[in-house]
Amino acid sequence: MCENRTVSIREAQHESVDLPTTICSEKIHRIHLFSYYRLNSKSNDRNLLGLYARRKSHQSLSLTKYYYKVYMPMIEENARRDEDYKRSFLHGTGLNVRPTHPVDFAYARGLLILHRPWSLDNPIKLEDKEAAISEAEELLLNKQVPIYVYTAYNRVVKEKLRGGLADENAGTDYYNRPQDEEDGGNDLLDGYDYPNSATRPTNGKQPDGIVGGQTVDVGLTYDWSEKSFKGERDTKVNGEDYIKWAVEKAKQHKPAASAQENDELDIPDLKNKGKYSLHSLPNEQQTIALAVIDAVWKFLTNDKDFKPLRATVMAASGTGKSHMINTIVTVVRELTGVNNSVYVAVPTRGTAHNIGGSILHKLLLIALQKPWEELPEESKMMLKRKLQTLQVLIVDERNQLSSCEVAAAERHVRMCAFGGQNKSTMWAGIPVILFVGDDYQLPPILLEGAIKGYANRKTTDQHAPEKGNDKQVLTAEGSSQLIDVLTRNVFELTHAHHHQNPDTEQHLQLLERVRRGYAKPSDGEILTGLHWSLIQEKDDFKKHIETSPTTTYLFAHNNVKDEKNAELLAETSNRTKNPVARLRYVPKQTARKVNCDLEKPLWKKPDVTTPTDICVGAKVAINAINYEPSWGLYNGASGTVVDIVYDNKLGPHAEGINHLPRYVVVDMPGFKPPKLIGPWDNNNPTVRTNLQTLNKIFKTS
Repeated sequence: MCENRTVSIREAQHESVDLPTTICSEKIHRIHLFSYYRLNSKSNDRNLLGLYARRKSHQSLSLTKYYYKVYMPMIEENARRDEDYKRSFLHGTGLNVRPTHPVDFAYARGLLILHRPWSLDNPIKLEDKEAAISEAEELLLNKQVPIYVYTAYNRVVKEKLRGGLADENAGTDYYNRPQDEEDGGNDLLDGYDYPNSATRPTNGKQPDGIVGGQTVDVGLTYDWSEKSFKGERDTKVNGEDYIKWAVEKAKQHKPAASAQENDELDIPDLKNKGKYSLHSLPNEQQTIALAVIDAVWKFLTNDKDFKPLRATVMAASGTGKSHMINTIVTVVRELTGVNNSVYVAVPTRGTAHNIGGSILHKLLLIALQKPWEELPEESKMMLKRKLQTLQVLIVDERNQLSSCEVAAAERHVRMCAFGGQNKSTMWAGIPVILFVGDDYQLPPILLEGAIKGYANRKTTDQHAPEKGNDKQVLTAEGSSQLIDVLTRNVFELTHAHHHQNPDTEQHLQLLERVRRGYAKPSDGEILTGLHWSLIQEKDDFKKHIETSPTTTYLFAHNNVKDEKNAELLAETSNRTKNPVARLRYVPKQTARKVNCDLEKPLWKKPDVTTPTDICVGAKVAINAINYEPSWGLYNGASGTVVDIVYDNKLGPHAEGINHLPRYVVVDMPGFKPPKLIGPWDNNNPTVRTNLQTLNKIFKTS
């Protein structure tokens, strides 16, 4: 029998400490903290603890700082020359140093041994437990511990206070401590709810009138039938029907839309500054663009020197690859007079919209779950029409592609480009195949890509194996494409065009070292020094950053993200005086299957309440569905609520299904529907999104 359980990071470190870290760049150096009690003037231990206790210099360094600044450089001076050298990091064992709030003696003892300077001549006074706890608290409050220690304790405090579990009697003195004037009042608990305002019950349900720990107006006396939007609208259909109507109309007019696209060239817009031009490209980008145009021109003119261009472009973030791609698209479409002469494909929907491209799977009709499966005849005919005039295929985010996907893309292009008349030639002989990406970024998850494919290669044979199942053969073919075929020509964009301030040059060099895996110890100190909790408030700098509309918050866990969203929603509601509509969806007890607008229905347990709090002016995002990625309506696309439309005065306080709005109007800046469809409101080009978008796409009517 087997069982699963969640273990703490500390326990995971203990479990993994004796395992070979063959794929790690670091190793663990264990130090037995209990040995502190065995130290005396007669001991002559040569281990870390003994050397630190008897040191004659570096008296101001804690044990942790001494390890990294003195001990590790000393013992690893020769080890650094070893090919298998791994940087080690310190891990204390033998005593319980798990963060607790309020701080207990076990945690205080571990903190003091690791992070407070001491020696045999100046030992820690652990006999007085209360004094030790007080001294450890001072270390935390004054931020005299490493950032990872400070953050771990902060997390424990937060969870304690958020859950309303803090012991008010034990914490009274702690909360009333005077704030450090030099710290600008930004003490350890700044930004968290204190016990007397922690209103969220332990079952996780938010009481009415409380959002993100703040009191908000939930519109108990508000007339919800009154529209928030006061302007004049020019609409084609009812708001609740717009998305479905638009998608159906696009399907019905697909042949006409294709013809229209080929009659009227779709030239990328340079942010209302004209069009993309070869002359505006820097030298690195211009070299690549000219190589593409040269191959296309020689193909179209039957030049005897024509050779298909198979190339990879290494491009880090900020080097202008999107600008280069849009320029190539502009020039090739103007040269050929056909939109379908060039396609741009990417593995993710957000990136597809940003560069005006398509999702690779959708463009080349690759099966998501089984890309090795053959194309059905109907799909082949459809793809042949699409690729009839293809000259250039650009694939961005190369690092995220699996070998299977690349091989499937090559096979589909070979079978369908030019009407399927060139099946015996790789990539059907189309003039240009250009893969763009950064192999230093994240590779495909759990799948073989360029890096893993190269590591798995056992011979220099460039041919894929003829034996094995379809997936194995296709994976080998794709790895060969990524490693051999598409690297016949390799370009690299190195100049960061998004950062033109000369003061940032040193910072860019640091980021490049981190990107390539050559970071210095000083780089780590600089980056950790930029941790938000360590930045002091001055002239409302932090407030400006936090409230800027261009600021993006990144979280490792959904619960922290949800808490921040609730906090910002409450701030928006209180600032704009717009009431919060609390929407809930409760499936019937007998229902096991939840209907939705997806091809594959979602499954949920009965009696699950999924609340969604929104207000006019709040930021929202499409969640778990892609309506039409090419229009800008993809999973993750965000916008601002303009109106919440009800037919009754009670609004979200009505009973049952009546508490849901007819629809919600959201301003989506990235929404670009086809011309034959147009926006929902011609006077105010916004797009409607309803509860299905905001609340896991559950269909509630």
